[in-house]
Amino acid sequence: MAAPEPKRVVGRGRGLPPLVPVSRDTAPPLSFAQQRLWFLSQVDAGGFSYNVPFFARLQGRLDVPALERALSDLVRRHESLRTTFGEEAGRPVQRILPDVAVTLRVAQVADEAEARREAEAEARRPFDLGTGPMLRARLLRVAEDDHVLLLMLHHISCDGWSLGVLERDLRELYAAHTEGRAPVLPALLIQYADHAVWQRDWLKGELLEEQLAWWKELLTGASPALELPLDRPRPPVQTFLGATVAVPLPPALSQAVKALGRAESVTPFMLLLAGFQVLMSRYSGQRDVVVGTPISGRNRRELENLIGFFVNTLAPRVDVDAEESFRSLLGRVRQVCLGAYARQDVPFETLVEALRPPRDLSRSPLFQVMFVIQGPRSLPSLPGLVEQEVSFDSGMSKFDLICFLRETPEGWVGFWEYNTALFDAATARRMAGHYVTLLEGLVADPSVRVGDAPLLADPERRELLREWSGRETPDAVAGLMHAWVEAQVARSPDAVAVTDGVASLTYAELERRANQLAHHLLASGVTPGSTVGLCLERGNLEMPVAVLATLKAGAAFLPLDPSYPAQRLAQMLEDTGAPVVLVQGELGRALPEHPGTRRVRLEDEAARIRSRPVHAPALALSPETPCYFVYTSGSTGRPKGILMSHRAVGNMLRWLLARTVDPGATTLQFASLNFDVSFQELFGTWCLGGTVLLVGEAERRDPVALLGRMVAHGVGRLYLPFVALQALCEVAQHEAKLPPLREVVTAGEQLQVTPALVSFFERLPGCVLENQYGPSEAHVVTAWRARGPPSTWPALPPVGTPISNVKVYVLDARGAPSPVGVVGEVYVGGASLAHGYWGRAELTAERFIPDALSEVPGARLYRTGDKARWLGDGNLEFLGRVDGQVKVRGFRVELGEVEVALKALPGVRDAVVVARQEEGGEKRLVGYVVHEAPCDVDVLRERLEARLPEYLVPSVLVRLDTLPLAPTGKVDRKALPAPGSLQRVAREGHQEPRDALERTLVGVWEEVLGVRPVGVTEDFFALGGHSLMAIRLLARIRGSVGRSLPVAALFQRATVEHVASVLRRESSSWTPLVRLTEGRGRRPFFCVHPVGGTVLSYAELARHLGPEQPFLGLESRGLDGEAPPCESIPEMASLYLAAMRDVQPRGPYRLGGWSMGASIAWEMAHQLEQRGERVEVLALIDGFVRPYDGEGAAPGDDEAQRFGELFHLDLLRAMGHGEAAQNAETPEALLRILETHAREQGSGVTPSLSALRRVFEVNLLAAWRYVPRPYSGPVVSIEATGTRRVHGWEQVATGALTVHTIAGDHYSILRAPDVGQLAGVLRGYLVEVEDSP
Repeated sequence: MAAPEPKRVVGRGRGLPPLVPVSRDTAPPLSFAQQRLWFLSQVDAGGFSYNVPFFARLQGRLDVPALERALSDLVRRHESLRTTFGEEAGRPVQRILPDVAVTLRVAQVADEAEARREAEAEARRPFDLGTGPMLRARLLRVAEDDHVLLLMLHHISCDGWSLGVLERDLRELYAAHTEGRAPVLPALLIQYADHAVWQRDWLKGELLEEQLAWWKELLTGASPALELPLDRPRPPVQTFLGATVAVPLPPALSQAVKALGRAESVTPFMLLLAGFQVLMSRYSGQRDVVVGTPISGRNRRELENLIGFFVNTLAPRVDVDAEESFRSLLGRVRQVCLGAYARQDVPFETLVEALRPPRDLSRSPLFQVMFVIQGPRSLPSLPGLVEQEVSFDSGMSKFDLICFLRETPEGWVGFWEYNTALFDAATARRMAGHYVTLLEGLVADPSVRVGDAPLLADPERRELLREWSGRETPDAVAGLMHAWVEAQVARSPDAVAVTDGVASLTYAELERRANQLAHHLLASGVTPGSTVGLCLERGNLEMPVAVLATLKAGAAFLPLDPSYPAQRLAQMLEDTGAPVVLVQGELGRALPEHPGTRRVRLEDEAARIRSRPVHAPALALSPETPCYFVYTSGSTGRPKGILMSHRAVGNMLRWLLARTVDPGATTLQFASLNFDVSFQELFGTWCLGGTVLLVGEAERRDPVALLGRMVAHGVGRLYLPFVALQALCEVAQHEAKLPPLREVVTAGEQLQVTPALVSFFERLPGCVLENQYGPSEAHVVTAWRARGPPSTWPALPPVGTPISNVKVYVLDARGAPSPVGVVGEVYVGGASLAHGYWGRAELTAERFIPDALSEVPGARLYRTGDKARWLGDGNLEFLGRVDGQVKVRGFRVELGEVEVALKALPGVRDAVVVARQEEGGEKRLVGYVVHEAPCDVDVLRERLEARLPEYLVPSVLVRLDTLPLAPTGKVDRKALPAPGSLQRVAREGHQEPRDALERTLVGVWEEVLGVRPVGVTEDFFALGGHSLMAIRLLARIRGSVGRSLPVAALFQRATVEHVASVLRRESSSWTPLVRLTEGRGRRPFFCVHPVGGTVLSYAELARHLGPEQPFLGLESRGLDGEAPPCESIPEMASLYLAAMRDVQPRGPYRLGGWSMGASIAWEMAHQLEQRGERVEVLALIDGFVRPYDGEGAAPGDDEAQRFGELFHLDLLRAMGHGEAAQNAETPEALLRILETHAREQGSGVTPSLSALRRVFEVNLLAAWRYVPRPYSGPVVSIEATGTRRVHGWEQVATGALTVHTIAGDHYSILRAPDVGQLAGVLRGYLVEVEDSP
């Protein structure tokens, strides 16, 4: 695991104390390295990310007893393998056991596949550092002469070097036992604990400060996070589940690396690290790159034969300048590495405490990626046997990403270990391939600028440029938009083309009136290619007539919104030189006078217009003729006019018409003419023969009135910006009737799939939701359509794939295609591109550039200024503006991610998040929330903290009645009020404690920190606290208030105020929910406890359903021995539904339960049905309509207590420990079995036996007394063949009831092997409803 290192001279000759054995009379301290792992084990209790599997397949004749004795001797030889860890006086210590015998557990497996499954399960079984053992040994017998040896260690007791020591020692000890001789091994003069004491004795004071100063200089100001593009949002608390992909370096590349290293006087490690840092820079878009790398830490001869955790972590930081040559960068990487090697003694933990990076539970401090070069891999080997590597997936990743390069005879092989909560396997594999391509380019020409070295191999580059960027339709013929409408007039002259809800125009009437107005415009001075200004009432029939008439006159229409400032309107008229402006009513008063522009008031000239010819003007027009103007804001403050041609919008319209869902649908005309989507609304309807429904400004801004109008007029097609769509979805929740929508299109801002939107579309089966993207300079360029049930749609959908005849590129800063998954800038080309900016030749040349990637002469690209990336499925993901990137405390923030999390909170109707600059230049997130009732922002904050990393939680939450909207319907962010002092969440300044709990905690803070006074809002870490102090603080809190606080709670916000609120909440609140499987992307399955009250019996079922399916158990109240258990099943159902709806506010729901749990699930489904909610799966697992199977009425309390004497047998049989329960002689023995099982399943605090028995008795009585009520939803009853009782659900099921029988008895169906069949049946139903529309 160690990086190559030069001979060290620092620290020699400085009078270091001798490394000698120390007394074991007092518990030795942990080493610096151990201290951090022990701390992480407290944060990730039950995790397995620091497990060290040491597995091998051994073929040949194996002496199993000799191997077991050799393992015991190994543990006697190395104290580190018999050391456990605990606390004394708030400080972690080593507890060295005098002797530990190793039990080698032997199991028969059927084949290699089963052996692999067992190996993976063993690798993922957590260690208990407090009790041990620290070496676990299993032997899987595949055949008589074929075994798999599974040795499991924890990183706190060993490192990579240790595995070589372990292999050598075990081989010799085994040989000695099989040969009947004494082992020959080098004497161990010291043990690991001696090193820990010695390290703490000398590594302090001036010597430590000298080395630490170098690291501080190197790392001060480093970016706290390497922002690699992720496949999923980062969880609020770092997870350590991972997987690995292997990608070899070609043998020729491996040789070239060594040759270049010799030529440049660098080690292969330095060269490979430099290439990796370039890759990380190119992927993240950051120059500042910090990568972790391990170093052996064994710089004394006495340490070479010890098993222990000596490895230290270095954090070399490099500024990757894209303009620098690789040769030059290589020299700087060499210099940094040599400096780091010379100062390798500084423990990484000490470095973190000295630098105090921002505390963030969602990622590791200082670096999140590691780079490791490994030598040949050690394997357990025994004399007389042939060892082979065991292929298995450890399922872990300690960091976001680790690149292991292992040297083999054929060259290096890269093993890319990635965090599966963040990355997909395909992403890791692509990254590994890009590393190979990059290295090949850098090694072939070290003089190349690192920003120019290719990441893409030729096939991938061709795929991005020729396939993903868009396809051409060779038969597409450009046309004139009004001519397309004229063709539709001929097809359906009597159909209604447009209505305002009272009056309407048929297609023939629209054509006649538009032709007359076109003739009038030509007579008024309009010429082909000129401009007509439109200042008209948006809900009036004159508006669509004027639009069509302008095109028929060969002109481009220029919308003039009377709400715009007069100066802006004047600039628009001056720019375009419009000879005519059509005005209506009093709107003309808002228009400034402009020389050369004639105003035509439609009311005044109505008679003259009606006298004009009714046929279309005979004009010879080209598809390049201007069609309309759209003015957008300019960075200089002067608006810029985008001129779109018939050819450009025609390409979009042709694509649109070909994919419509319902050609004759009525379309709501929502957008102002100032926005290009209005063209889609009008012409996308008229070219299909549908009807356009106009709405006035007041109605447009009232979601309730708008929804009513849509229902009244049967609107089937809708174009809305997301904010308006969200408002409509919110009000729709309270309306019984919805319009017959078949197609909803949203564009203009990030689509967010909120609970309200999901509910809306679940009531509109068959309705299509489409997310479109495109700058005004090209209108629509990509589109994405939602597939599957609305509840499965992504929270932040992509913007899709390119439309026909449009090119969409994602390019890096140097104009090269960005790899899939890597963020770049969007460039657009093809047939939909605008001419440019009217009268702004210089700006047009700057933004509309030659397409260097095209083979078409004269092809152009528009540089959008938008950030995006290609997803692995070919969809484009929009990520905001290049110049609008938000960074808070050094972390890159996607505001949409925060908004989605806010909108998912119960009661939140709408939300928007902005980054505001504070005094002093610091940026803070401010969240604006529209809540359906008065709300406590502190409660909202706490709920948000459970969903997001701390740095994504807004510093301030402000409640508004409504969000301010711009004329476009988007949120007007500039109009959001500045947060007032009363709304600000105080984080600075001194604030006195307000109650006894806060006063107690302030005392603890002051005692541990040695700082006085401490305010309740002051941060523990900002006041000088560090991770070790945090452990002492938690111990003191436990001693002072009598309750434990999770480590994670302190890191969420390390203030007295926050800790007090957590303690109050935990003392007063309880939830029945137990999350057995996190899952992702699916609706959760809620499974109710049996009579015993716990959900431990569901552990194997949850695992068999797979990691993708969220599995939430519901356990009884009262297991803690404090709260009283619920006394009836309806009471339980009501309580569990309340907790369930906190997780999933709306249906459809998936419920189930085994035994008594089936009865409770039935009652929950009945209550949900009464509330109008839908249950899509109700799975009754060997449950009974009448849980009491005796004669007559259900018995009372006395009988329940008599049965309660057997409660432990039921409970342990449910957990698969029936035999152990029967053999246990005392209640204490039973409790130990329960505690062990609960710890293995990660089930929190184990209740006392008395509390369990009380819950059992109350639950039993409730089950006996329960009478199920009829339920009409779909039900599946899964029944064990070994159960002789009548299940009887057909007596109360009034809807579809499906019965499945599976092998096993009432208890065995929840344990292997029978649980596999149960999971298969249940999975089939869950997948079926997931895939159904």
